[in-house]
Amino acid sequence: MGPHLRQVLVYGCLCNLLALAPSFYMLQVYDRVINSRNLYTLAMLTILIVGLYAWMEGLEAVRHAWARRAAAQAQARIAPQVFEAAFRSRLAPGAAGGQTAFADLATLRSFVASPALLALLDAPFALVVMLILFVLHPWLGLASVLVALVLALQGWVTDRGTRVPLQEAGRLAQRAQYFAGQLLAQMPSIQAMGMRAALYAQWSLRNQAFLDAQMQASDSSGQGSAVSRLLQVLQGSFLLGLGSWLTLTGGLPPGGGAMLLGSVLGGRALAPLTQVLMQWRSLLQARDAYARLDTLLGAARATPPALELPPPRGVLQVQGLGYRAAATGVELLRGVQFQLAPGQVLAVLGPSGAGKSTLVQVLAGLLPATEGTVRLDGVDIFQWDKAELGPHLGYLPQGVDLLDGSFAQNMARFRAPDLQQLRAAASAVGLLEFVESLPQGFDTPLGLDGQFLSGGVRQRVGLARALYGQPRLLVLDEPNAHLDEAGDALLLAALAQAKAGGATLVLVTHRPQILAIADQIMVLRDGRMQACGPRDEVLRAIHQAMAQATSAVGGA
Repeated sequence: MGPHLRQVLVYGCLCNLLALAPSFYMLQVYDRVINSRNLYTLAMLTILIVGLYAWMEGLEAVRHAWARRAAAQAQARIAPQVFEAAFRSRLAPGAAGGQTAFADLATLRSFVASPALLALLDAPFALVVMLILFVLHPWLGLASVLVALVLALQGWVTDRGTRVPLQEAGRLAQRAQYFAGQLLAQMPSIQAMGMRAALYAQWSLRNQAFLDAQMQASDSSGQGSAVSRLLQVLQGSFLLGLGSWLTLTGGLPPGGGAMLLGSVLGGRALAPLTQVLMQWRSLLQARDAYARLDTLLGAARATPPALELPPPRGVLQVQGLGYRAAATGVELLRGVQFQLAPGQVLAVLGPSGAGKSTLVQVLAGLLPATEGTVRLDGVDIFQWDKAELGPHLGYLPQGVDLLDGSFAQNMARFRAPDLQQLRAAASAVGLLEFVESLPQGFDTPLGLDGQFLSGGVRQRVGLARALYGQPRLLVLDEPNAHLDEAGDALLLAALAQAKAGGATLVLVTHRPQILAIADQIMVLRDGRMQACGPRDEVLRAIHQAMAQATSAVGGA
């Protein structure tokens, strides 16, 4: 328990003790003022109770401030773990976990600083009030316990009625939001092809399903809150009636003061429980958020720690590599093996769906091999600490993803940029003159996902990021996909320079120009390695196979 939360508990104790002051004020007025008709006593008691009220409200304000500090402290402590766990979860094969992690963290922070948590912390003080009622008379204590049990039962019923609809509403809300995000991202194509009305209808169906589930949960929660408020109102009258009967039968002192005190204290005993039930939705949302984060962090804690190793030299060894998708069980790679020394280049060829992009992700350490091994300098690349390996690895996915930041930030991987290396990477891909011609130069913002850039410029920024810092291993998926003839020539020169510098390169390509710098060629088909070896031997075998196929077709 953090120091801030301890302060919340301490101030909560004081506030709840001071909350009993109005009851004792009333008792003193009945016992001492009404009977003695002493106005001086009334004035002194009133001044005292006003002071206690002011003190209580001041302590309550301080308690809320400590609760906010406790929420900030808790978030600061676990936010790095949540970020890391969500990051790892999104990298897991076929996983969609972690997508709500930051929303769940915000939900928990709001809950810690909310009246719902304070009501929960106040609930034990209801026992103190019930003990006072037992001291007044056992029947008053039993009556308050009975109503509290009924309220607890009502809370359980409310939980049963709202849990499933709330979970379903959350799932449907995520689905509708994700679909809406896709629509916004693809709006130009949607507008051009006249798909907006049809897609709006699809989004409306998803959104209405979310609203229906939320309405069902709200109805159950509202009914539970109404019943709890009714029980609280009835409890005051019930205890007042019971107190009257006890006064008339001699169970309580005459005069009616104890009778009224029992009624007021009964309401005070149930106030925290009623507040908890009124905040039931917040409690359920916080509980679900905590459960998801606990699962996410538990999976992260079960992950073995990454290896901390010296910088790699670039010896890449792949033996019996296979990869099976965890979500579907489909085998995407099998029997892939090769070896590259520093300064060697492997070009990977194959039709669409051959498994080339999967191979690239495994070689970059993003996916774990389900069969065989991928070793860099003799170490499993998936187990290598990415914070240590990252600066020595250049990676370009098939779809270039840029982040909201400047040219310099994206190229330098959001580390402190080295201007010399930044200019070298930009120059290698033909971006230097373009960037320096901009008013803000390398500090020019790219926009969200580089939305203001053409496909060719986006590709070059991604290549510059991969080349930045002269990494020892380059894994590039279709690096010349959006480049023109001049861009192809620049790319070929940049890769030749990296090769001359001792970098190890794996390139997926469909264009023959890039084969000029390849030492080895691999041909993939349906996830299996059809051929792999020295460039000229593999090209000769490909040409012979094509010639045989052509002659067979001609003969037919």
